[in-house]
Amino acid sequence: MNILYAISFFALFSGVLGLLLAFSAKMFTEKNDNTVVETEEKVVKTSEVKIFALKVENNKKSRHDGAYLLLKYALNDDCPDIKKTPYGKPYLDGRSDVHFNISHSNEYAVCAVADVPVGIDIELIRPLSEKLIKRFLNDCPPDEAIREWTKRESFGKLTGEGFINKSTEPHVFKEYNDIPGYIINVCVYGNLRANGSRADGFVTPDAEFPEKITWYQEQESDQRQESVEE
Repeated sequence: MNILYAISFFALFSGVLGLLLAFSAKMFTEKNDNTVVETEEKVVKTSEVKIFALKVENNKKSRHDGAYLLLKYALNDDCPDIKKTPYGKPYLDGRSDVHFNISHSNEYAVCAVADVPVGIDIELIRPLSEKLIKRFLNDCPPDEAIREWTKRESFGKLTGEGFINKSTEPHVFKEYNDIPGYIINVCVYGNLRANGSRADGFVTPDAEFPEKITWYQEQESDQRQESVEE
């Protein structure tokens, strides 16, 4: 009889233990599932820079018009009034959720759009004068001068304070060489990533950069405009 009681008790104990383990596994799985969902949501919400380019005629008006044509193209032709800050940086009136910056050089215009502040500069690759390098680029190597120049320009346009600014905000550059003979640098703010009790100097950008720039497609833009008019 004692043996039967022992067997029954063991069976009951095993059943209860099995239920507890199953419940724990379910809770663990749900927790992990929630973690995955939260991670996916963060990925979806990550800011992203979009960069557009257009070949234009080599004159001031065409470059200016081309740059703003790219802005309209990037915003699906929904472009509100453009105003300027006291430093002269253009922004969209009433659209604090959209930031943009434009640049042009010779036969090309470019435009960067994001939901965070952004700066962009394009330059024809060429040697800069020794006087210019010494005055503005701290005697950097001549073969690196044009690259450094686009970085300084894009950062100054990011802050809105211009080429010579004293901002010490962390920032990140992304260089593009999609256009032969030209160099493009895009700049966004970033955050210093902490390493233990100190900052290790690694800056995480506020937005993700695309792998390549996007070229303006005139036919696609025309079709989009026709659709709006209808």
